Amino acid sequence: MKISVIIPTRDRQEVLAECLRGYAAQDYGGEFELLVVDDGSAAGAQAEKAPAGLPVKYLRQPARGPAAARNLGIREATGDLLLFTGDDMLPEKGLLAAHAAFHAARPGSETAMLGRAAWDPRVRPSPFARWLEAGGPQFGFGKFSPGQRVSAFWTANLSVKKSFLLSHGVFDEDFAHAAGEDVELGTRLQAAGLEIIYNPEASVRHFHRVTFAAYCRRQELAGRAHALFLSKHPEQAGPAAAAAPPWKALMASASPALRYLIDLSDRAGIELDPRWYDLVLSYYFRRGLLAGA
Repeated sequence: MKISVIIPTRDRQEVLAECLRGYAAQDYGGEFELLVVDDGSAAGAQAEKAPAGLPVKYLRQPARGPAAARNLGIREATGDLLLFTGDDMLPEKGLLAAHAAFHAARPGSETAMLGRAAWDPRVRPSPFARWLEAGGPQFGFGKFSPGQRVSAFWTANLSVKKSFLLSHGVFDEDFAHAAGEDVELGTRLQAAGLEIIYNPEASVRHFHRVTFAAYCRRQELAGRAHALFLSKHPEQAGPAAAAAPPWKALMASASPALRYLIDLSDRAGIELDPRWYDLVLSYYFRRGLLAGA
């Protein structure tokens, strides 16, 4: 089984180089290729940083976002199995072997596999970052059990048969940022019968430092992306949320100040009740949602 690993990248040359070294050290005995899609980096993907002999194909496009970058990788891929991951997702030694073994045992085209992503220890994740990994708005691997069927089409570490993807759809390039594009594709593919199984044995280390203030900005982008998602999938809107009680609305209105205070606390390593994170992040998500509607 040949695996095509699709890695969008932009202006992350150093971590990309470490990522590629991780693929050079894989214990997978089968055939694989890496498709590194540079999405408008100032200096390009710097192919010379790849280890000698590594089967890498470098592609380049103007800055159009990860959805378009992955679609370019899909078009150029020659493998039977597509593995979506990121330039800051450093592969553990057995990553490719675990994905290949899973799909060999489940040859049906409608089965996909979600692997695990955990912070690289060098990141020294803050209390907020640990919450994000365990069950915050970005990842929730802590909620899954091995072998569980999940709805999470998360392109940090996910493999799907190329035949199923080409038959039922690729990424929607209207999503111009790294927010919502994988969820939207996952919605369409699961409606077409895709089954996603979680396997933590296939693991990557997430080498990306995150701050609370920066994540608030990301949540505003996520809100805009969700507005776009709902315009394409109105059936997913669900019932309108009840109005927040006055005390909670008042606290939410203080979110710009709270963002600053929570960011300072998190940088100092102070662990807060997760409800504070959720209150402020929900405010920025709603702000993006209203702006994108």
